[in-house]
Amino acid sequence: QIIALQRKLLEGKGSVSHQEAIEKAEREFNIYRQREMAQLESDFDKMVKRLPKRGHNSSNKE
Repeated sequence: QIIALQRKLLEGKGSVSHQEAIEKAEREFNIYRQREMAQLESDFDKMVKRLPKRGHNSSNKE
């Protein structure tokens, strides 16, 4: 039995197997990663919109 902050943290062996815990953690991490990627894309899009617009005839001809 582990006690922290005056509360018991573990009681009994639990009902979730190690494999089930791993699978749940992977599912939750995938949800988190998708959310983070969506945020990254929107931040990128915001920055692109702030860039000065260039005309279609702007090329790197020398």
